[in-house]
Amino acid sequence: MARSLISGSGILDYDLAADRFSRINDPRVLGVLLKLTDSENTVARAAAAGVLWRYNDVSVRKKLVSLLRDAAEAVRIEAAKSLCLMGYTANLSVVAAALASPQQNSRIRSLKALAQINTDESRQAVQKFKSGPVPTVRLWQAYARYRLGVKKQAQLKLLSRPLLQPLQSPGLAGVRDPSPQDLRRLARRYTRNKPLRRQAALALALAGDEEALQLLARATADPSSSGDPLGPAALLRFKPDLAARSLSNCLAEQSPWLRLGCARAAGLVRPVAPAARQALAAALARTIADPARLVRQAAARAAINVYDASIRQALLAALQHQDLQTRRSVARALSRVADAETTTGLLAALSTENDADIKRLLYQALNRIGSPRAVTPLLGRLKKLVAASNHDLRVSAEIPLCVAALGGSGELAARGALAAMKGAPDNWRQVLVEVLAHTGSRGGLDFFLNRMREEPPDPEGPEVRFFDSLPTEM
Repeated sequence: MARSLISGSGILDYDLAADRFSRINDPRVLGVLLKLTDSENTVARAAAAGVLWRYNDVSVRKKLVSLLRDAAEAVRIEAAKSLCLMGYTANLSVVAAALASPQQNSRIRSLKALAQINTDESRQAVQKFKSGPVPTVRLWQAYARYRLGVKKQAQLKLLSRPLLQPLQSPGLAGVRDPSPQDLRRLARRYTRNKPLRRQAALALALAGDEEALQLLARATADPSSSGDPLGPAALLRFKPDLAARSLSNCLAEQSPWLRLGCARAAGLVRPVAPAARQALAAALARTIADPARLVRQAAARAAINVYDASIRQALLAALQHQDLQTRRSVARALSRVADAETTTGLLAALSTENDADIKRLLYQALNRIGSPRAVTPLLGRLKKLVAASNHDLRVSAEIPLCVAALGGSGELAARGALAAMKGAPDNWRQVLVEVLAHTGSRGGLDFFLNRMREEPPDPEGPEVRFFDSLPTEM
């Protein structure tokens, strides 16, 4: 991140990036920030100056005092703000004076700084300020007033209006199971004022309390912002525990648009606090059975981040859902997080599933688990597949998947395969040899060593595959 800050590569918002960087507990951080204050990039200098208050020592204070003479007004504002936050509040006048600047960005920066300083004097300056007709300035005035405790509910209403207004269209009210076409229709309602919505989302994220994040969670309903690195979903990541609770609440909303947006956003959030993780897991477990297909799919994708017993149960139940796309999403999730407790459910789904893609994912999950409980059922299934393979090409394509899944059970699968070889016909024996080649087991090692003593190995044979797959400790 230090290189990106210095070069400017990939930095979408310098203030946000510098703030995140300054929170890293590393003695090298200060050196990078001081280097940034000498950058030719005005925005970079200002961003660095604005976070130096976290390093309240003589050398940093001297640097900030020198930055009060910087040619750029933005840098002077941020340097004065940092000094105020260090306790040198005589510099508040520098920040407040920028409210009268002809530069819109300077007025906005001043409002942000005064909100952060949060003293009676800064509150008075914000209350006296006349924002004028510029929507972005009015928005940041609302942010500053909210942070300073001035008519907070009214300010939240102003901040959330650009984000939530498109959802109030009567044409969207009757939709219960949105389709991709419906999403595109909703996205068109968000085509106007995207820069303003970005600013509103950022303001709510910076406010950062439960009420603000609840509104930011609702703003994830905007489908055009789902991939935006500065959109509501992306910004929620910076407060993962509060965001998890906000998203959990929104997942219970009646609007499928809100549930879909929140389920998608939940895939980006990594809550740390156990209570936050549990709340989000419980909400996603319920949402995996949502009436709307896209919501179910998004919930299944997000659930892997907070996987627990409730998620496990919900995913396994959804493997029996009548909707093919839902089952595919659920199987894909299980292929990444399935544990030993899912073995029975995966085997049951495998016995009833007809879709080849879903079967592949179920086999991947079983391979990942390597449960002893899967060996006997999979060997039985494999034998039936081999018997039917002469009549059905689809069955033939499933055999390698079943073999690989068995291989995940290692030594137990090897024992089962070796036992089944006794008196087995040639075609069944050849498949069992392939099972051994996938196990990486000591039983397989003995088998292939004996086989190689009798005849040289085929370069394309199972012996080569077995030795290539052996773990290094063997």
